[in-house]
Amino acid sequence: MQLQAYNTDNEEVAKLLNVSVSRMRSIAGIHEQLYQSNSFSSIDLSESLKRLITEVINTMQIPTKIHQDLDLQSVSVNMEQALPCSLIFNEVVTNILKHAFVESEEGTISVQLSEINNRVNLVISDDGVGIPDDFDIEKSDSLGMELINTLSEQLGAEISYKPVRKGTRFEMSFKKS
Repeated sequence: MQLQAYNTDNEEVAKLLNVSVSRMRSIAGIHEQLYQSNSFSSIDLSESLKRLITEVINTMQIPTKIHQDLDLQSVSVNMEQALPCSLIFNEVVTNILKHAFVESEEGTISVQLSEINNRVNLVISDDGVGIPDDFDIEKSDSLGMELINTLSEQLGAEISYKPVRKGTRFEMSFKKS
């Protein structure tokens, strides 16, 4: 797919192929992390997200210089939660790269991961152009947003997108199983 993206003259097709590559890498990375660990039942989500953000940024190949601000506690989750959480993370970061830094020379993506009272909390924010005040994740018809909604339901997660002073903030919280 990456070769096809590189060889096509159609910029939209190239973007779609790169997004698909990113989704597959997300799934493959979780499986790789599982096989490399001593435990086949849990994954350190912080390690997965660190690797994944760099892969998504490299795959999307946008002209903006992206800085990462990561505050990730070690949080172990099972495979049934690691996979949808990583895919949601992939979609949110992809959306940031596609929309937040249009015509910007540089930007920052901040990620916070914590576990409090057996709940996993993930916050992803950017300092880009922001989203409209009336944005409703439930009413968005993009495939990425549809995936985020479906996967968050699978996790039993509460999610929200909010405009902030400069940029956008995505929050997700779910009970650890």
